[in-house]
Amino acid sequence: LVGVVSLQRMTVRLFEGRALGLPMGISSSAIPAGIVVVLNVAGPLAESHGWREVAWLTGLVTLFIAGVFLAASWFLLKGQLRAERSGAGDEPAGRGYRAVWIAGTVWIMTNGAMFSFTTFAPDHFLDLGFGTGARGLFTSLPMWISALLGPVIGFTVDRHGGRAASLGLGMALMTVGLLLAATAGLHPVALGIALGLAMAMIVTPLYSMVGEVMPAAHVGRAFGILASCGNLGIFVFPPLAGRVRDVSGGYLWPFLLMAALALTGMAVAEVLRRGRFTPGWTGSWRI
Repeated sequence: LVGVVSLQRMTVRLFEGRALGLPMGISSSAIPAGIVVVLNVAGPLAESHGWREVAWLTGLVTLFIAGVFLAASWFLLKGQLRAERSGAGDEPAGRGYRAVWIAGTVWIMTNGAMFSFTTFAPDHFLDLGFGTGARGLFTSLPMWISALLGPVIGFTVDRHGGRAASLGLGMALMTVGLLLAATAGLHPVALGIALGLAMAMIVTPLYSMVGEVMPAAHVGRAFGILASCGNLGIFVFPPLAGRVRDVSGGYLWPFLLMAALALTGMAVAEVLRRGRFTPGWTGSWRI
């Protein structure tokens, strides 16, 4: 939580006064890229060496990366750190917090649906007869697509606007993909592509909007709210999906639950679109 919020706050600070879509698209791609690595390495490593080796490896890699980051940031960001300490006092946030809480509600539903998927998709794909490697690949496919397309979506909304259109279409695509997975047996590859594209269309506009709608003195707090909302979705809905799985004995109803969460997020995204809280938050792309 500390790392994610600090990274987002740092990105806003570095690009203050400029469009945030592309910078947020790049920095937000780091999380799905990390999930991709774990989902594809952890399974085979645990099978061959035991689950403790996964914990040791990820822990040591994290320590190494933390050291590299701290050393690099000390040399590259010293000027930004001084400006942060001597910056202006508190600025009024206006109606920005209302936009943040609406965006946070969308983020609750997005994370509730997607982390329920990543929790239970491997078991679902096992029921379909796929092996360990294929299950990890199919489950991580949305993260592959999201990591690759995040910067592209960021550049597009910076250049042409349409953040609201991107957010709403992403939630709609997630809803349709999960519904088809539940009712029509959508192939795992097609499902992964649909969910990955949906995530790229949701995450980048959402995070760049928060950075643009809030005054500099409130950005860290706003990202903290957004992160807490996302973690609330992760905390509440995967256990609920698991309970539905246990009661129903299959994955039809859990996938319908995930689709219902995405549909709710789409409705809340429409509220955010109608508010027009920030420049570029238009209903369609400008050419």
